[in-house]
Amino acid sequence: MRYRSTLIYLLAALILGGLYFWDVRSERQEEAKEDAERVIFQVDGDKLRRIALKRPDQEIVLQKTGDAEEEAVWRITEPVDTEADSYAVNYVANLLPALKHTRIIEENPEDLAPFNLEEPGLTVSWATEGEAGGLLIGGQSPMDKGFYAKKQEDPRVFLIALNDKEILDKTLYDLRDKGLFSFAYDEPTRLEIQGPGQNWAFVKSGETTWALPEDPDFPLDSEEVSSVVRRLTWEEAASFEAEKAEDLKTYGLEVPLHRIVLSNGEKREELLVGSPAGGDEGGLYARMAERPQVVTIKKETLEGLPASLEELRTEEPEAQEEPSGPPGESGGETSNTKE
Repeated sequence: MRYRSTLIYLLAALILGGLYFWDVRSERQEEAKEDAERVIFQVDGDKLRRIALKRPDQEIVLQKTGDAEEEAVWRITEPVDTEADSYAVNYVANLLPALKHTRIIEENPEDLAPFNLEEPGLTVSWATEGEAGGLLIGGQSPMDKGFYAKKQEDPRVFLIALNDKEILDKTLYDLRDKGLFSFAYDEPTRLEIQGPGQNWAFVKSGETTWALPEDPDFPLDSEEVSSVVRRLTWEEAASFEAEKAEDLKTYGLEVPLHRIVLSNGEKREELLVGSPAGGDEGGLYARMAERPQVVTIKKETLEGLPASLEELRTEEPEAQEEPSGPPGESGGETSNTKE
């Protein structure tokens, strides 16, 4: 009798456990289904070839160029034709296939004006070789942190997360390549600095050793020179003032105050620095000699350069005192001469 009761309890436990497992599995499947239904675009991110961000006053068009996927790169084609910041663009491109709405607001609204979707502040469109889609983004919900949005071909109005809207709402400055020099930090083998009281050249031999070509015996601190080169290769434009300046005098660039050159024997790049740009940031007008754009750079770019060669002089090791007296005395080494 006791065995029979135990068996009944065991069967009941198994049945209850199975029902619980079934309920959990069904619940997870339902959650996965609902999560998949919240995905806005059914698109393969690797197949995206075009992304456009349209505002009332400007449209930014990004085009992926190149045949092989590993060689394909994003480039800005409108409103200017220039290289893109691949990291910033990929951030947008990677979000589009994963973009989800947080909830549906209205299935078929009669008026889009209350959501600021009649004339949206931002429209994000995309295209692959055979598909296309678009998202209209309107105003922020007064009740939620999200933004009203809708697909171009779908009447439903829904909310997207604040963070997702911020990722998509990129400016031309955000998306374009802002780098000054195209060198990697360890590529340059020659640095030239010209300016008031500065007219120096430094050359690198091996991987880390820098010297003055006209005074190779000068005790140059190679690490300090490498640090200057490294900072220069990381510098970016703080703003873009003109895509093609007609009058360089306006920016003090007809006769630049400073010239900074990096080269490696195969290519040479020159940064020309002009007059102060004014404003609270205290920037400086500048341009790369190989490009038509006039930009501003932070004043710290020049402040990071050495003011004199003495700043680059390595500290010579202190001379050690010779021991006094014969070996074996005053701390000197003892003699090992055999008797």
